[in-house]
Amino acid sequence: MQQVVGSNREIEQAVIGVMLMNNGKIHEVVKTLQEDDFGQDDLRKIYAVIKNLYNSGQTSMDDVLIRDKLMADGSYVDANIHTTIIGCMNVSKSPDLLEAYIESIKNSGLRRKYAILMEELRQHAYNGEIETMQLLPIAGQRVAELLKSSDTIKDKTIEDIIKASMCGIGKMLNGEVGEGITTGFSSLDRKLFKIENSDLVLIAARPSMGKTAFALNIVENVALQQGKAVGFFSLEMNDEQLGQRMICSQSGVSLQKIRDCNITSEELSRMDEAANRISRAPFYFSDKGCTTITSLIATAKKWKAEHDIGLIVIDYLQLISGSAKTSRSGREQEVSEISRSLKLLAKDLDIPIIALSQLNRSVEYRQDKRPMLADLRESGSLEQDADIIMFLYREDYYKEDSDRPNVCDVILSKHRNGALGTVELYFGKDTFHFSVLGKDEEPERVPDNGYYPEDAVQTPIQQPVNVGSANQNTNVQNNCQPTPNQQSVNYQPTNIQQPNETQTVTKNAPSGPPMMSDPVDDPFEFDYAV
Repeated sequence: MQQVVGSNREIEQAVIGVMLMNNGKIHEVVKTLQEDDFGQDDLRKIYAVIKNLYNSGQTSMDDVLIRDKLMADGSYVDANIHTTIIGCMNVSKSPDLLEAYIESIKNSGLRRKYAILMEELRQHAYNGEIETMQLLPIAGQRVAELLKSSDTIKDKTIEDIIKASMCGIGKMLNGEVGEGITTGFSSLDRKLFKIENSDLVLIAARPSMGKTAFALNIVENVALQQGKAVGFFSLEMNDEQLGQRMICSQSGVSLQKIRDCNITSEELSRMDEAANRISRAPFYFSDKGCTTITSLIATAKKWKAEHDIGLIVIDYLQLISGSAKTSRSGREQEVSEISRSLKLLAKDLDIPIIALSQLNRSVEYRQDKRPMLADLRESGSLEQDADIIMFLYREDYYKEDSDRPNVCDVILSKHRNGALGTVELYFGKDTFHFSVLGKDEEPERVPDNGYYPEDAVQTPIQQPVNVGSANQNTNVQNNCQPTPNQQSVNYQPTNIQQPNETQTVTKNAPSGPPMMSDPVDDPFEFDYAV
């Protein structure tokens, strides 16, 4: 029998022999080895029959049953097949060596698959069938798949599961968020509690409702307040546009005022501070080259390996293309593949993925324009695969005389692990900033020179906040002017050595959405032409 490169025939025979001589060991092999882990063609076919019989409920089998099954299926027509099976049983060693045999076959199979993959990539590189920029993402994706297939499946007992569950319950009772992220909007987080690791979250709305701004606000909170690295795939806007939005959101300066070159020195100072703070945060952006689900997955895994990202955001889902096979089957099948792939990616990386999504135009043709699950565009699989689905709706977008100006409803329509409902947020369109509305608070527009310090996208300030040492406070007055003991313009970074210390904010700060503030040491300056 010809020896196949990267395989040991005797060890493969021994594993099959152990299974047939001791049927109780079949489960230990089947849960770990795939058919293509076997390098010998005849032994691969024998193992495939054993595995299929076991998975169909057949727990007792011998050489005769396997022979008859092979002959009946037509998968093996060699008259000497029975001799081959008996030979495996004669080679069979002690069952105590089975674990070592399985590991050897698994490693040999992985080396063989790597060699095959490298040859395939070499052929692609020479024949030009795949675009050059797609080769590396495809290679990374295929290698990641090989690594995943090499993982040994370990059974969990109910005791393991219950212990982990009680540990999670204990953290909740102690008020700990644990693994996962929060959005930073306190009223929304009370319903969500948190976005779990491995969750796929859809944020869907019609155009111009604020999807990207809402997602960026969550990103800002996760990276700046929770200290987790974030990967952002922008398939619609370029990275400079996203950066401008983040600076406006963090500084409270209107983008229109910047475009009109109509900003004050105080506003410029706030923009400097915001740019300084954001530039030091663990953000990773991709605005080109990830238009296919394959390249997106490869980049996400690269980010996870290099930066340990804790959240992925995709803007937006309908701009991703699927594989060539599903593309030919229609857009609905393509979106279904993309949706399922994102859910599997979230589980594989064990981090949340937030994907923005468009809605069908049918929303525009009905009287009640509040979105619902049936409005999700192009595929019902989006509703099935997502763990959380949130819709954004602004009444003032459709009604100029709305008595709810600048109010955005976040409609929680699906929540696999918690409550549903609607949360009202303030949306400052000029600054791309969302914030929580107080229970009895009327929404107010952001003043042209308004700046709302501290607490990111959390609750409006109701009382003085004092975090940090008493001798390092900065006071914010009603008129946002420096107090007598301040020599510099408000909101400049102070020389604070502790990164977690923040400013003191008084109750009478200007109304509207509060902003993040996290002073850092040694701010660097930016040159602006004003």
